[in-house]
Amino acid sequence: MPRVFTSGNSKVRLKRKGRFRSNFELLLSKQLIDKGAQWRYEFTKYEYFTPIVGGVICEVCGPSRGLQRRTYLPDFFLSNGVVIEGKGLLTAADRKKLESVRKYHPSLDLRIVFQYNRRYTKDGRRYSDWAEKQGIPWAISTIPDDWLLHSDQPWPKRIDSLFKATKDVVMPPKRRKRKKKEFNEEQYKRENL
Repeated sequence: MPRVFTSGNSKVRLKRKGRFRSNFELLLSKQLIDKGAQWRYEFTKYEYFTPIVGGVICEVCGPSRGLQRRTYLPDFFLSNGVVIEGKGLLTAADRKKLESVRKYHPSLDLRIVFQYNRRYTKDGRRYSDWAEKQGIPWAISTIPDDWLLHSDQPWPKRIDSLFKATKDVVMPPKRRKRKKKEFNEEQYKRENL
């Protein structure tokens, strides 16, 4: 692999090759090939919602909590219905994103492979602690063999039924109902005359 040297005191970085977004994803794809799994890379997007920071101010109803529609594109889709996400660095934004995806797509069989089991808080909590709290199966640097059961089978004709993209209807949360102000003609005359 060619090396790209950066200036100053920064670390030496490897230049990624091919269609993968990182060298860790390339390593995971080699593991899947060696184990004979049938897989596809970044195959389907999933929609989810996140709250807008600071909220929204509407002229009619005042301040309210707005939501923003976003999409999530997992890394590897296996023919047995398992979706694998490879994570080198799990930031706070990534944690919120994965929590929202799990909330809006509960039938998605999402599993995470961490490159390292790093600490993400000062009190010593690690990536694996977060994944266990969320109920997401996890592994470190290698894909476990039990995740690959029946993944050597060919892809089904109806892929939508495999990943349940059509069954999870993504709907934004319901807005609270506000009381409508009734039009008072006498008050209108007093204020505008």
